Amino acid sequence: MMSIRAAFLPILLLAAGLTACENDSTSREGSQPSRLEQPSGSRERAPNPLENPPIDSARVPSADTAAAWIYRKELAADLNGDGATERVVIASDVTLDNGGAPLWEDGHRWAVYVEGASGKRTLLYSAFVPNGFTEAAVLAPDNQGRRRVLLQERTPQQMRTLEIEYDGEGSARSSSGAYYQLGEWLPGAAGMR
Repeated sequence: MMSIRAAFLPILLLAAGLTACENDSTSREGSQPSRLEQPSGSRERAPNPLENPPIDSARVPSADTAAAWIYRKELAADLNGDGATERVVIASDVTLDNGGAPLWEDGHRWAVYVEGASGKRTLLYSAFVPNGFTEAAVLAPDNQGRRRVLLQERTPQQMRTLEIEYDGEGSARSSSGAYYQLGEWLPGAAGMR
């Protein structure tokens, strides 16, 4: 049986290491104060990396990359409540046959981006999805007229559901996310014959 002292040793070492890092960062000449040391009148908050949209920039470096893909669907909606209509586009790098039907393979890159009235594109999501697909929907407006984009990514092993807020050209953030590891699917109405 492990003693209480031995169980808390890793926690104490971690706390000591974090304290040492904090002391080291504030002792450097010209360094910025940490978020905890901001003056009480300051309204700036540190950016939260969890709010970054889910973008795999190694595989889809920009919305312009996704805009060049042939397979795409789009819809128009006012996402940020400013009265102007934006285009929400979902695209995949799948090849199309001569009749225009997609030739699905083991995996594809998927992206969702918004094109503003000026034509500027903002990437909301990008990923390589093995043996699966991605879907997007525009949610109903909130009390300020803003509409979030709902994304669902499904593979045989997992499902991710994400909500992305489009704040305006070049600005988007994740507002909610859920990740599920799947055991086995039951077929729905589309799969019943």
